[in-house]
Amino acid sequence: MTDNTLVFPVQFLTRGGSTASTIMYMNFTQQRWTFANSATHAGCTNSSILEWEAKIIMITSCKYGRRRVYESTDKGNTWKEAVGTLSRVWSNSLAGSGLHIQGGFITATIGGKKVILLTQLGYSRHDGKNEIHLWLTDTNRIYHVGLLPTGNSATSSSLLYANDKLYCLYEAGVGSNPGAFFLDLTLELQKIWHALDTWAAKDNALSRQCGLMASGAALSRGDCSVPIPTAGLVGHLADTLRGDNWEDEYLGVNAVVRGATKKVPNGWTFEWQGAGAEWPVGKQWPTRPLHFANYGFTLAATVSIHEVPKGITPLMGLKRMGKTTLLGLSYDNNMEW
Repeated sequence: MTDNTLVFPVQFLTRGGSTASTIMYMNFTQQRWTFANSATHAGCTNSSILEWEAKIIMITSCKYGRRRVYESTDKGNTWKEAVGTLSRVWSNSLAGSGLHIQGGFITATIGGKKVILLTQLGYSRHDGKNEIHLWLTDTNRIYHVGLLPTGNSATSSSLLYANDKLYCLYEAGVGSNPGAFFLDLTLELQKIWHALDTWAAKDNALSRQCGLMASGAALSRGDCSVPIPTAGLVGHLADTLRGDNWEDEYLGVNAVVRGATKKVPNGWTFEWQGAGAEWPVGKQWPTRPLHFANYGFTLAATVSIHEVPKGITPLMGLKRMGKTTLLGLSYDNNMEW
C-alpha cells in the first residue's frame, strides 16, 4: 500500500464450517503480521485485493453464484459490501471441476486515469467452452473490453500493466498437459483507450451543452432546464440508434426501441401508439453491469409533449423483470402528471 503496508488476502473456516475471506498485513516499522478483525459474509472464497483511493477493495467468489466486492478503509477492521457499485456484477469463475478460480484484478493508470482491470472465466453460449473476458471499470462505469484469444481450455489468469503495455498470463491445458501462456494485449489496450476517451468526451460534451444555458436562449426553449451531472452518471441515451438498439453513449447497456421513431436533437420522437423504448438494466446475464439498480438509482429524462392527449397517457415507468410495475408516470388531458 502507499503507507508501505504489505497486505495479503486470506480465507479461513468459521466455527460453523463455512469459508470466509479477509486480509492479513504487516507494516515494516512494526515487523509483525496482523489478521484483520472482520471478514466477508460466509461462503466467500478465492479473494483478490487491491488499493483504491485509500481503501482496500476485495473481490470474492461467493455462494449463490455471484462475485461480491467489499471495501475497507481501516485495514479490515470493518468491511462494507459495495452494493452501490461493483458487487454482484460478475458471476463466479468456475473451473471444470466446479471449483472457484481466480482471475486478474489490478489497478492501472492509463492516460492519466486510474482504473481497475479484471479478467473473468466464462463459458461460451454457443459451445460451452471456456473463455476469458477482460473488463474495465473506474468503480462507476463498467466496460466489456472483450474476449481474450486464449483457446478453449483456459482457466486461471492474471494481468500486468507496465511501461504502458498490458499483458495476461493464463493457465490452459487438459488433463496431464497443463501449461502457462503469455498474451500481449495491445489490441485490447487500444479498446480501453477508446472507452476512456469516449467517457471523457461525453462528460465534456454534456458539460458544454448545459453550460451554454447561461445565455438563456437554449433554456427558454426547454432544451435543458438544469445542468446534467456527470459524476455518478453511468449511462446516457441520446443520438445513436442502430436498428432497434438505442445505444448507450457511455458504451454500457443499450435500450431496445419498438415502433416508429423520428430523429430530434439529442434524442428521438416515438410516433403512434405502442412506440417507445425499454432499458433492460436488470436483464443482462451472466454479467450485470447495472446491478446497483437493485438498491438505488436516479433516472432523469427530458420529455417533450407535442399535443394534449385525449386521456391518461403513460410516458415512462419502472418494472421488475418486465412484470411488476414499481413506478409509472403519465400525462393526461388536464395537462397534469
